[in-house]
Amino acid sequence: MARASRLPVSSVFILLAVAAAFLFLMSHQETEAAAATSFEIDPASKEIGVASSSSVQLVAVPGPDSLAVWIVEIGFDPSIVTFNSCTSVPSPAGAAAGSGCEAKDTGGSPDDDTVVSFGGVIFLDNERGLDKETILATIKFDAVGAVGQCSPLTIDRAEALGPNEEEETPVIMDGEICIVEIGYAPAVVQGATWHLRNSNTGGAADHSFVYGKVGDTHLMCDWDGNGSETPAVVRGNTWYLRNSNSGGVADITPFTYGRSGDIPICGDWNDDGTETPGVIRGNTWYLRDSNSGGVADITPFTYGRSGDIALVGDWSGDGTDTPGVVQGNTWHLRNSNTGGVADIAFPYGRSGDIPLVWKASVPTQ
Repeated sequence: MARASRLPVSSVFILLAVAAAFLFLMSHQETEAAAATSFEIDPASKEIGVASSSSVQLVAVPGPDSLAVWIVEIGFDPSIVTFNSCTSVPSPAGAAAGSGCEAKDTGGSPDDDTVVSFGGVIFLDNERGLDKETILATIKFDAVGAVGQCSPLTIDRAEALGPNEEEETPVIMDGEICIVEIGYAPAVVQGATWHLRNSNTGGAADHSFVYGKVGDTHLMCDWDGNGSETPAVVRGNTWYLRNSNSGGVADITPFTYGRSGDIPICGDWNDDGTETPGVIRGNTWYLRDSNSGGVADITPFTYGRSGDIALVGDWSGDGTDTPGVVQGNTWHLRNSNTGGVADIAFPYGRSGDIPLVWKASVPTQ
């Protein structure tokens, strides 16, 4: 997957505006506020691995008059993270909308560089703007700092207009992105008890809890996009996801996906920072982009053969998890969620071995 060029920027402008409303907004910045739209960084605290990439989202919760036009500037520390790319809100069905995203160097200090995205959203049938919580943009950053450093993600400017050019004073909720040494450590499940270890060493479990029932299928993924992997169980074709490494009930409303007998998997199929379900039926992969029931979001595809050992990983380092299979001792890895031939193939181990994937500090291909 092609990666956007890194830019020496320290702030991101997320600007969605129709031309006339944009001019009105710029010329009426002192108008008294009318509603309480909120803009927030989601997740509020994001972890990013050393020398890796990760994304946050700019989310709007519109006020009672709905939201048609907005300008939001997000500041960050370019010595810790740098801007990689941003994707603006897609056009909703039944709406007049347009958007774009570009880098802009103001010619001043690095703190003055910006990235500008622009457009607007108006529903033509009722002349309303957005009236429910909406992801306005997904912003991808590259880590350039050291472990333990955190960059604030501060909403330094936030302006909004309703569909009738009513100006609002938005509520803002800042965030941060912190560089961590992300890696894997061992865990085992005995019956319904999970035993987690915090280092790649032998010894007693650092943390134990009960979740699920004996006979469930067990998974661990980052279900809420906060950088931590937590448990899930699949019982038949019902998924029960938990957002903390503790016992209790499912945090996400249980949902059905796939069929009983499918092989359940999970991964970040679209590089949005949240891992979501997938199932393999025979050699057909069905991947979903949200933690909910429904049909596959990615067109189902065939990869490998029925009976292969299936794996999931970010083989290319672009932030997206994609399929892999092991046949005998030959690994066949693909860099997109589509059918086709392997992008990477190599022998490793012996036929009959149990293949595993771990996060190593080595360059990806």
